[in-house]
Amino acid sequence: MKHPHRDDAAPCRPGWNTAWRRLCWLLVVGVAFGAVATPGCSCRQETPAERAAREKREEEEAEKRRQEAEAKKKKPPLEIQPPIPQPGPDDIVSLFVKPGHWMVAKQAMTPNYENWVGEATLQVVDTNNQPIAVERTEFAVRSSRDVALVKGQEKVIESVFYVPQAEGKLNSRSTVRERGAALVQPPENLSLRRMQPHQQHFVVLGKEPQRYRFLTSLRCVDALMPPEFELTAKNFAMPFTRQYRVVTLSAAERVLLPDNPLCWTSVAYLLWDEVDPDSLSQPQQQAIIDWLHWGGQLLISGPDSMDLLRDSFLDPYLPAESLGARSLTAADLKPLSDAWSTSRKPLPLRPAGEWTGIRLKLRPDAEPLAGVERLMAERRVGQGRVIVSAMQLAERDLINWEHGFESLFNGLVLRRPPRSFGENPNAGYDRSGETRRDVFVRRPGAVDDAGWNSRLRFFSRDTYASTTPYAFRLMKAADDFDSASIVAAEASAGPAAWSDFNAVAGSARDTLRQAAGVNVPDSGFVMMCLGTYLAVLVPFNWFFFKALGRVELAWAAAPLIALAGTWVVVRQAQLDIGFVRAQTEVAILETQPEHSRGHLTRYLSFYTSLSTTYDLEFDDPTAVAAPFARGGRGDEPPLRRGQMPKLVGYQRLEKARLLGLSVSSNATDHAHVEQMVDLGKMLRWDPDRRRLTNESDLAIESLAVVSRPKKGDSYETPLLGGWVGRLDPRSSATVALSPITPAEGAAVFAEQRLASAGDGDASEDERLSFEPLFALALDPKRLEPGEVRAVGRLRKVLPGVTVTPAASQLRGDTLLVAHLQYGPLPAPKRDANAPIDVMPSR
Repeated sequence: MKHPHRDDAAPCRPGWNTAWRRLCWLLVVGVAFGAVATPGCSCRQETPAERAAREKREEEEAEKRRQEAEAKKKKPPLEIQPPIPQPGPDDIVSLFVKPGHWMVAKQAMTPNYENWVGEATLQVVDTNNQPIAVERTEFAVRSSRDVALVKGQEKVIESVFYVPQAEGKLNSRSTVRERGAALVQPPENLSLRRMQPHQQHFVVLGKEPQRYRFLTSLRCVDALMPPEFELTAKNFAMPFTRQYRVVTLSAAERVLLPDNPLCWTSVAYLLWDEVDPDSLSQPQQQAIIDWLHWGGQLLISGPDSMDLLRDSFLDPYLPAESLGARSLTAADLKPLSDAWSTSRKPLPLRPAGEWTGIRLKLRPDAEPLAGVERLMAERRVGQGRVIVSAMQLAERDLINWEHGFESLFNGLVLRRPPRSFGENPNAGYDRSGETRRDVFVRRPGAVDDAGWNSRLRFFSRDTYASTTPYAFRLMKAADDFDSASIVAAEASAGPAAWSDFNAVAGSARDTLRQAAGVNVPDSGFVMMCLGTYLAVLVPFNWFFFKALGRVELAWAAAPLIALAGTWVVVRQAQLDIGFVRAQTEVAILETQPEHSRGHLTRYLSFYTSLSTTYDLEFDDPTAVAAPFARGGRGDEPPLRRGQMPKLVGYQRLEKARLLGLSVSSNATDHAHVEQMVDLGKMLRWDPDRRRLTNESDLAIESLAVVSRPKKGDSYETPLLGGWVGRLDPRSSATVALSPITPAEGAAVFAEQRLASAGDGDASEDERLSFEPLFALALDPKRLEPGEVRAVGRLRKVLPGVTVTPAASQLRGDTLLVAHLQYGPLPAPKRDANAPIDVMPSR
């Protein structure tokens, strides 16, 4: 047997593995060569059309890939829209604010990846991004609120903020901060546009609000001035001639109206057209009712609105009911045409066709409107009014009636004073380039009077030393019209503005000055006390016990005498043992007839012997609060030029809060608070029996009833009044109203109040000086013709505010100003002529 490795063995054949390996390599090389060579060997060329189609497909695929890449980009964790002041449209172009008023800003936020909890702040700053102090204080208010968001859901938050009065441009500064983290995004500053003091908001809430764009062209909205004053209009971001800023809101969306009545102070009119009242939240509905009672004016455009408002929150205040639909013809409109046509060559109102209307049935409280009872109905609600129309106020034929529509809308719908028109030689176009400025308005009194533009009034805000504080007149120096300037009256922020410097605020400040803080004894008082103490401690003490034969007891009596002397000194210095903080409150409670809510103004004073930071919490979310100026406008300013104000926080959620009011050691500072309070039933007046009933649980002292009567078209000069004195809870009194004439320089019923000063639970030392406030509330010049008013005093501070830390000494009283009855509104008057009478030929 041969060995396999021997030389004589048979030669070996190549293995199968090696052969197969070589074959595979040949196949791979062949396939690769074929793949490379195949395109080049085709004999068919690509046509231009095919090339264009291929390139188009490639572009589309690239665009699709780009879009997919964009979609995959990470969104921000929180999408935040800028805060928009209300009322206003959803844009950042028309950021109008009114200095001296509280306003609401809405802000939309959406978290994209997870639920989000944090805080949003809003503050008005200057162009240098510095906070603006509340006028004549060393504090600036920054509004904040907690925010809780759900992943993927947009939420619109509302922030209540104060717009301070200041010169120069205003900006809003908003920040959003996640709880326990840094800012989500850098603070955003937006430039705000300033409304002038005489300008108000005219809000249109309708199903088709665009139909009311004609309002901006009415001369009662944009009251052009005589030509010599046109030069001043260029100095304002919003033309000075504009009386109202028209804001149109659609009812198809979430109605973004303030839910706080104290943020409605810049709104003069609300026009309601075919809106479901259930689209408003309950707080919004309550805010409208409060606004109405203090002077708001609600214009309801028929006919469809009346059916929607039946049994709604506004139904108790409507002047009429709908008895069903009817058609209005030229004959039906003739009384209105005859009553309100003002053209020297009048053409009657002639509709192109029949109008859709309703039959109005007047309610007992409605006030008759001569000549138009079947087409218009009006009713007074507190200081405000509601007017309804049987037809659409936006009827095209009515708007185009040049011979009377201006007069009708100004005198009857808006209840403004009559006007006359003259030709403007400086004809031109306004800033929009649309409305021809060829007619100017002449009317009695001032060129622009904020008192005519709004009926909204609060006793604590609108009682000034002057009885006509709202006139804003354009004055010129000699014949130099380039020197024309605006001379403002006493109320520098217009009607219903937040004010620390009117007559009521000044009287309250004087009372707080007298009552709050510590009276530091002079050196004579100290020497007298020291001499008396030593005399009692040494000679008197020794002689007394010497006479008793027990001299050794003089040593035991010495500590008792020392304690008694200390108590006397502390008492005379008005500083109790252990006292470190004192709180004093002067409050004014104003009520309206047949309304269950009152407007409560608190002026609070805080004294502390040690530096203290106060927080105020209010039970009512409608409360607004800010630091109160310690002095008047003529006093030394609390901040030097360039000095930064201290920040205090205003926070509003379920409750409102004023946070971080710091008071230095042995110093006094103040806060100004306003809120709407639910009172239930308060005072009820029976005009026939002249009987006043106290339906509340509060005892009212120093109560008097006054009235300024009206007979026919003339007003009686004598003031009628009756003294009640004390009116206990759930009791009544018959008031004998008779002519009264107060003594020279004295307020009405001053002697009776002085005589009853000892009544009640408070001692003479604990009583606050309310006589200046009584004088303002009972001033005959401040009563409307036909008004009946009750003024009294509550010997207590009303609940609703919690101050932390609490003070060991509390004092406070409340002045009650109850409007019991108002007289009827005067008859509306039409204009002297129509713009068409003086329109230059074209």
